[in-house]
Amino acid sequence: MAREVVTLNIEDTCLRLMVVGNGKIRLAVSEPLETGIVRNGTVLDRNKLTQAVAELFRSQRVKSTRVIAAVSGANAFYRLVSIPSVPPRMLAEAVRREGERVMPVSVSELYLSYQVLSRSRRETLLCMVGLTRHPIETQVQAMKEAGLSPFMMDVKPLALARAVNEPEGILIDVQDATFDIALVVDGVPQVIRSLPFSKPNLSLAEKETAIREEMERTVKFFNSTHRDKPLQATMPLFLSGQIDDQAAAQLSQSLGYDNRPLPQVPFEHAGLDIRPYLVNIGLALKATKAADRIAGTNLNVLPDIYFRRRLPLTQFAALAFLLAGVAGSVWAYGTIDRTRQETKSLQSELVQMQDAAQTRASQAAQVAELERKAAALRPLAASWDRVLDNLQRDRREASNKLIQATDAAGQSVTIDRMDYSAASGLTIRGTAATKEQVHAYARRLRETGTFAYTLVRSVQDNPGRTAVEFALDLG
Repeated sequence: MAREVVTLNIEDTCLRLMVVGNGKIRLAVSEPLETGIVRNGTVLDRNKLTQAVAELFRSQRVKSTRVIAAVSGANAFYRLVSIPSVPPRMLAEAVRREGERVMPVSVSELYLSYQVLSRSRRETLLCMVGLTRHPIETQVQAMKEAGLSPFMMDVKPLALARAVNEPEGILIDVQDATFDIALVVDGVPQVIRSLPFSKPNLSLAEKETAIREEMERTVKFFNSTHRDKPLQATMPLFLSGQIDDQAAAQLSQSLGYDNRPLPQVPFEHAGLDIRPYLVNIGLALKATKAADRIAGTNLNVLPDIYFRRRLPLTQFAALAFLLAGVAGSVWAYGTIDRTRQETKSLQSELVQMQDAAQTRASQAAQVAELERKAAALRPLAASWDRVLDNLQRDRREASNKLIQATDAAGQSVTIDRMDYSAASGLTIRGTAATKEQVHAYARRLRETGTFAYTLVRSVQDNPGRTAVEFALDLG
């Protein structure tokens, strides 16, 4: 590693900063974060987060502004998929189409990243991550306003898997307000989860209950999709985060898996307890020479719009297509831009002509014509400005509704799919253990005040399964 690598992990209750250089952890510091700035991985107060990040870098005298940052798995959809092999020039479009099929929301509402894990003549195995747009945009903007230049990002559970770098294991990172789970099989994260605890300041026993219930759902889901190779009870357990040896032993016993010591990381750390900083270590490993030799995923989920480099034409096309789904029409944006540019050009020429007209009366007719054209174009530009404002407002509203619906689900409801359109509203399909949990979920949605109406369209038993399936319509 020729230069220092700076990593930043933004938790609900603290900021974790790590600087690695020449194979050593030179700085590892955790700074408390005021309650309410970040909740379940989503930035609620961008200005205060900007101030906190800037003060942390100033107080620790970290001069480098290039950072690798973590993004909460609560704002990410992770999928492992296999698609028919296609020529490289067609891969991005094939991934987009597969994303439309497997993601619970339209890819036009996501920043989509992917990595090819293996390839044969017939099929390609890849992982893809879809980040909900508003939360990632707010987080990146806060870091940029703090003077930082994020050039890589990764989802927290994937960073944990990279830091542990074991072919198999259950990884659980426990924080004050949230916890993350990564289930790794054959060196690849198969399932990831990022969830909040029901309330702050829970006891260890209360946290154990929440983690155990989510672990049971995670294992059940994995086994249902891998009937030929279900998860073994001998799977090793790796615990990290804000947890000591006694709590780790107690949690391990409660879950019924063998707790293993964290593997040796490739950085000297001089007695530092690495458990709280395992996400940072996973981020730092993205920038080392050994990154390609570490099994599993190594995506850069930072959206392309924040890259300084020139994007290939194929990525420009993919980005344009995604923006089309959110904003309504690329043509509309292009028309607005051309209209503005033409108006500016005509206005500039008009000023020049008006100056010359003072001494050359023969140009008066041309000046009048330019004035007429500029006046005709101004209402058109204003009209497109209003259209763009409306589209952006609709996008923010849709993103807020998706976040509210996901947060309200909690640990008792599993969301399988969400479909949204401005005309018909939001439709949620999923499962719960009982019908009462479905109706309780509907009540929580009503209490948010975000939706004009909340309708339970259907609740029905699924033969052969203990859960009930439901469909909700929200306006």
